Amino acid sequence: MRYVLFFRGLNVGGKHRVKMTELAALLTELGFAHVQTYIQSGNAVLDAQLPEGELCRKVAQAFLLRFGFASTVVARSAEALRTVAEAMPFSGTDIAAAKAAEPDTEHLYLYFLPEPPTAQALALLAASDVGGDRVVVGERVVYLLCAGSVRTSPGAVRLAKLFPDATARNGKTLDAMLALLRP
Repeated sequence: MRYVLFFRGLNVGGKHRVKMTELAALLTELGFAHVQTYIQSGNAVLDAQLPEGELCRKVAQAFLLRFGFASTVVARSAEALRTVAEAMPFSGTDIAAAKAAEPDTEHLYLYFLPEPPTAQALALLAASDVGGDRVVVGERVVYLLCAGSVRTSPGAVRLAKLFPDATARNGKTLDAMLALLRP
């Protein structure tokens, strides 16, 4: 089965540095086929004959042993990632409007969750003030359309607190990963 792996917290702010060539080597050594990585934030595509949960556990354990620190690993099958993209709650017009307000800023983010959100987290999110940001919760993903920069986004701050194991990717990364999945 074809999978996308998202590693949390790699190469951010000078911490937890991992070269993608070293990550690809680890994944290949673990027996996975057709391994490709994308940019330095910890994104990989590979073929594996394991269920998603077992794949994440195996990779996370080997990652810790190799690199000396833990990184949450979130996997999605190719089909599941396509479903995430197809379920995008924001239209091209919505995204363009946000971009028009701040053209040099990425506005669309997806927070990939290792598990479905809890009822408590959903209730806290519903009661949150996220300013002008828009937040929509999916099955194991939260979509965020920032009114401004993610660095000053009240929605991003709230999501980081409610879902500490989530790993965020911008819309460009989603598109790139989907392109890597094409035959």
